[in-house]
Amino acid sequence: MTIRGAIKLTALTLLSATPAFAADEPATPEPVTTASQPEDTSATEALADPVAVVKAPERITPDESRQRHQAIPAQLALFQRSSEVVPLLANETAFYGLFIQERSGFPQGGTLLLHDQGQHGQWPVPTGMLREQLPDLGWATLAIELPDPPPAPLPPTSLYLDASSTNKDSAASGAGDTPAATAEAADNASSSHDNNPNNTPNTNPNDQKKDDSTTTTTLATTDAKIAIPPEPNTFDPTLAREPPLPQRTQLPALKTDANPSAVTAIEGQQASAYEQAQQQHRQQVMERIRQGIQYLKSRGQLNLVVIASGSSASWASQWLNEVSRINADGKAERGLALILIDARESSATKIPLPQQLLQLAVPVFDVITDANQLAATQLRQRAGLLRHNKRAHYQQFFLSGPIALADEHNALTRRIRGWLKSNAAGTRLSQR
Repeated sequence: MTIRGAIKLTALTLLSATPAFAADEPATPEPVTTASQPEDTSATEALADPVAVVKAPERITPDESRQRHQAIPAQLALFQRSSEVVPLLANETAFYGLFIQERSGFPQGGTLLLHDQGQHGQWPVPTGMLREQLPDLGWATLAIELPDPPPAPLPPTSLYLDASSTNKDSAASGAGDTPAATAEAADNASSSHDNNPNNTPNTNPNDQKKDDSTTTTTLATTDAKIAIPPEPNTFDPTLAREPPLPQRTQLPALKTDANPSAVTAIEGQQASAYEQAQQQHRQQVMERIRQGIQYLKSRGQLNLVVIASGSSASWASQWLNEVSRINADGKAERGLALILIDARESSATKIPLPQQLLQLAVPVFDVITDANQLAATQLRQRAGLLRHNKRAHYQQFFLSGPIALADEHNALTRRIRGWLKSNAAGTRLSQR
């Protein structure tokens, strides 16, 4: 056997053995099922039904007021000042106050600090600053937590007519643009494209002049050429295969055939729920003020001053009108005073703030700083109303300039200290 014959024999042997190896496929293992592990068919069902409705996760609105007030005790605990936090209770609702005893050795009385809406008892200016500085001047301080007022209800949504009824006029006005005319224009555009399939430039001088007049205008100058773009054209139906949409000439008409009694009932329910929430908020705020005053009295503070900031001035005035008494001389009994800092109306009170101040007989110090949010006209009207009615116990003072937090002798603290010394100074009772 020659070498060539041996090579052919070897090649035939290999070709005959190759299908045998290709036929030997690995055995597929059988799936193992366990009775204790049920099959999860949710993924299979989701793939089988691509339009399956997936339940959205529940949306939770954060309680900003609760989170804001809960952060204060935690912050004081970091500085080993948890003893200042005192638990209080109003209408079976727990809240806290921040109390600091006087540190001068010459006690003058107690002050109840009411923060503005959206703030807390440790707010830097003015509540937190006065809470820290007045104890060095002989005044014990108690800053209580006040809840935010309920949000106003959303206005009712406007109801409109159906699209079929509102499009009748539009369809009548656009009847001239028939589909036949639009299709004819589109066919003309297609035929012009077929006549010039390669989009070669037009070399006809007459047509070239027309193109120049409709595209751009070129002004020749000595240095360069300035191209002026053409004015925007209206919609050309030849550029699209669809008819143009009718242009709306007026706003959709309000739905006058809606059931007015149903709309009125919804508005009445919203107003009733909002009024009920406001009433509950008023009761809660007034009860918290009462509990704060009661706590100061339990600590031996009988000469009391309420310091209200912002919208809390309305609540302080309302409480003082309820508890203040007039003596035989026609003056208020000693032991109560009111200090307002940038006072303004509260959305939850029914009586305006100037009317509440007009009914007060206790000394009132109305301080206006640069952070005031009212117009100068409103401030003059408030002061003028009390001066017109001979309220000599009322004083309005404008304090200009920034307030330094680190300075314990800043302008605001000094003004309040001087007014307290002249109008609400206390006397230490002898212990028997």
